[in-house]
Amino acid sequence: MRCYICNNKIEKIGMVTKGEATFQVCRRCAMIMEEAVKVTVTRKEVLVSDASLSYLQSDEFTQAFCGGCPWNTYEPYRKNIVTGEVTQPHQECPADFSIGSDRCAMKAQFEEVVETLAEADKLAGLKREVKIIL
Repeated sequence: MRCYICNNKIEKIGMVTKGEATFQVCRRCAMIMEEAVKVTVTRKEVLVSDASLSYLQSDEFTQAFCGGCPWNTYEPYRKNIVTGEVTQPHQECPADFSIGSDRCAMKAQFEEVVETLAEADKLAGLKREVKIIL
């Protein structure tokens, strides 16, 4: 028997039901789909103003969040003594410096900032036309 999604041989069976049809999938694909459903169900939409959006997209905001992140690693300039090969300095982030990503260590703080900005926009009477999905 083969998985309906990945077409691999099924060792442990998982079931997916859509409408009246039932599909047999491998356990791995069933777990992936279960996680995807959790993510889509728990998303929250917040409306903010253009001013708040420009603040969230500013370099200062990104630097403040990513600069203090524990998952942000910095590799300095290095020169290998034996080969003479030079390694350029660079930074790495599991979320590719995408603040608010599910892989971002600062996601909870980002959500708080967005919700606070939405409240401030509401109090100030600004048009809130930009949708941010948390």
